[in-house]
Amino acid sequence: MAICTAITNGQPDNIYARFFGMATVKVDPALQLTSGDSFQYTNDIVEVYADQAGVVYVSAIKPQYGLTLTS
Repeated sequence: MAICTAITNGQPDNIYARFFGMATVKVDPALQLTSGDSFQYTNDIVEVYADQAGVVYVSAIKPQYGLTLTS
């Protein structure tokens, strides 16, 4: 799994974090995923964290918790 700042020409651009060998990825059902060439991605701003059991969590950041999202 990779975290990037953009999708350019169907490819991840400016990757700044990677998770290798994770057992499971749990995606917040509130996130809208779009299919890329061989992957799925979201244009939403997300929080990503992993636990010691090898699970990566991808959650939508909710504005009511202090972050104002603008386009």
